[in-house]
Amino acid sequence: MIMRKTKLIIILCTILLLSGCYNRRELNDLAIAVGMAIDYKDGKYSVTVQVVDPNSASARKPASGSTPVIIYNTKADSIFEAVRKMTTISPRKIYFSHVRIIVIGEELARKGIGESLEMVTRDPEFRSDFHVVISKEIDAKKVLSVLTPLENYSAQKLFDSLAVSEKAWAPTNAIEFDALISDMLTYGKSPVITGVVAKGDVDDGSEMKNIEKTNPITKLKFSGLGVIKGDKLVGWLDEVESKGYNYIIGEVQSTVGPIECPDKGKVIIEVNNVKSNIKGKFVNGKPKIKVELNYEVNVAEVLCKNLNLTNPKHIEILEKNTEERNIEILKTSVKKSKKLGADIYGFGVALYRDNPEEWHKIEKKWAESGFKEVEVEYKSECKVRRTGTTSESYLKDIKE
Repeated sequence: MIMRKTKLIIILCTILLLSGCYNRRELNDLAIAVGMAIDYKDGKYSVTVQVVDPNSASARKPASGSTPVIIYNTKADSIFEAVRKMTTISPRKIYFSHVRIIVIGEELARKGIGESLEMVTRDPEFRSDFHVVISKEIDAKKVLSVLTPLENYSAQKLFDSLAVSEKAWAPTNAIEFDALISDMLTYGKSPVITGVVAKGDVDDGSEMKNIEKTNPITKLKFSGLGVIKGDKLVGWLDEVESKGYNYIIGEVQSTVGPIECPDKGKVIIEVNNVKSNIKGKFVNGKPKIKVELNYEVNVAEVLCKNLNLTNPKHIEILEKNTEERNIEILKTSVKKSKKLGADIYGFGVALYRDNPEEWHKIEKKWAESGFKEVEVEYKSECKVRRTGTTSESYLKDIKE
C-alpha cells in the first residue's frame, strides 16, 4: 500500500513538472513569411513581407488565377513597429521562421544597415540561415513583388539561385545572416553582400502574366558584390572584381573564363578545386600580405586553330597564361577594395594571427590607412587536368 502511494506521488510530481503548450499557435492563425524587404523612405523604415498564399499553396484545392504570394507593406520609425503595424492589414500574425531572404534597399544600405537588422538578431522567430542581398537601382519592395517561374516565391527563387550561382559562377557570394553580423563586428574583416537587379518592367513583373510566358517579362538577376564598411555600403565590385574576391577568400567551387591561346583566339576553361591561402606577417613592424592560389583546370572550349593539347609545351603555355590572368583578377579586386577602404578579404585577421602584439599597434588605423597601404604579393599555380575528348579543335579543318 505504501509502495502504491509512493508511486502515485512520484507520478503526480512528474506531471506537475511537465511543460504545457501555453504558447502554442495554430497554423491557421499564422501567415508564413518567406521573404522580407527593408527600404528607407522619407525618414521612416518601409518594411515589406512576402507571405505564402495558403490557397495557392494547397495541393488539394489550388486557387486558379491567383498569385502564389501576398505582399504586405507598412512604414514606421522602427522595424519592429512596422512589423506589428502589419496586423492592421493582415488577417493573420506574420510568422518569420521560414524567411529565406532579406532584401535591403540600396538607399538604406548606404545609410547603414546596423539599426535595421538589430531586431532580426534579437527576435527568436528568425533563424540565421537565410541570405541577405541588396537591391540595386530599385526599391527592395519591388524585388519581392516580382513573380518568378519554377519557384512560386521570388524569395525562394533568390535563395536557390544564389546557392547554385555561388557553386558554379564565382562572382556571386551567398552570405548568411550570422556571417554578415560577425564580419561587421570583426576588426580586419569587412563583409560583402550580393546585389540583385530587375531586368524588365517591375510593375509587369508583379502580375501573373510574368510567369505565364516562356520568356518572363521581368527577371531578377544577381549583379556584383556590395562592399560594406562598418555597416554602410561604400561601393560595388564588378563581375571581375567579385570573382577576384571569391578567389582570395577561397569561396570558388567552380567557375569558367577565357584564356588567350598561343596565337590568336581563346580557350574557355573550367576552374575547379581552388585552394586559397592568405598569409600575413610583419617585417620590421611593417605589415605584408601574401595570397597563394592553387587550382585545377579543365579545357571546355578551344576557339583557336593552332592549339594541340597533346603537346606538353602548349599545355605549359596554357597553364602560364591562366596563372597570369588570375593574378590580374586578384590585383584588380584588391585595387578596387583599397580604393573603397574596406578590407573584405580578412587581411587584418591574417596579420593578427601572425603577430597579435604588432597587429594591436596598427588595428585602429587599419581601416583608414593601413589596408590601403599594405603590400600584397600574389602567387598562382595552375594544373591542367582534363582536355576533353579531342586533342585538337576541328576548327582548323573547316573547308573554306
